Amino acid sequence: MAGVEEYVRTSANDKSESIAIALEVLASMADFEQFKEAMLRKKEEQRQGGGGELGFEGGSVLNIDDEFNKCAELVDAAAASGWKPLVESSDLSVWVKDGLGKRFIKGAIEVDVPADLAVPMLGMLGPEALEWNDRLAFINVISDLGADDRVIEVGVKLPWVVKYMMSFPEALCVRCVFRRDFPVAGQTSYLMVPFDKERFVALEEAGPMKVKSGVIAPHPSGEPGRCVIYSLDAMTTSIPEWGLSMLMKTMIRSEMRMRCAKFKASSYYAELAAR
Repeated sequence: MAGVEEYVRTSANDKSESIAIALEVLASMADFEQFKEAMLRKKEEQRQGGGGELGFEGGSVLNIDDEFNKCAELVDAAAASGWKPLVESSDLSVWVKDGLGKRFIKGAIEVDVPADLAVPMLGMLGPEALEWNDRLAFINVISDLGADDRVIEVGVKLPWVVKYMMSFPEALCVRCVFRRDFPVAGQTSYLMVPFDKERFVALEEAGPMKVKSGVIAPHPSGEPGRCVIYSLDAMTTSIPEWGLSMLMKTMIRSEMRMRCAKFKASSYYAELAAR
């Protein structure tokens, strides 16, 4: 820990963002016993054969249309019974629910980007997204199935603590699909799902990767330059709720704000806004 303290005190400017986030995560874990318990739980998962590297064995084939139909219920179901509030603030709300061996996370975050332009910002459909998405190390397009439908391979940058506890591999194969004017006009639903390149099918899950879905909707106030992103994620993780709440409050909000700022400063955004 002395080395960590010395690193934090130094005035060097070459500290990477991932290291800074990792230090923030560690520094926030004031109760060592809770942190130790989470790590021991992770080791037990690995001993029993769970939480390993990414693999497609046992993954059920996903029906894309069925998943999109679930998006139609997402916006109106934000306060449905059975969901436990995890974060409640003016611009970010998060709820959790446990079941079927997974933790489901539902969120709503306000962003300063028009709803139609938030689609490419969120979609990471091509290498251009690296300009504004700091969480990605690389994006390779595997198959182009249409303007709003691509199979991509991505590298995800995460703090080592989070990466270890969630068993994230170096690369993920994902199908990203968007449906505009769904479930209602002006809204756009999206799916980001694990994909098996060999069988060329979408899967319900593959290793740490689960289905991510959501709806991008105009801001309720009618402000043209803002929107709300409603999301639904399923995850299997050893991160306790107190740690998950901290990550949502710090990483999710700050990352989204930074991504919006970088996206709006990009040449890609200028080109889209001029159309």
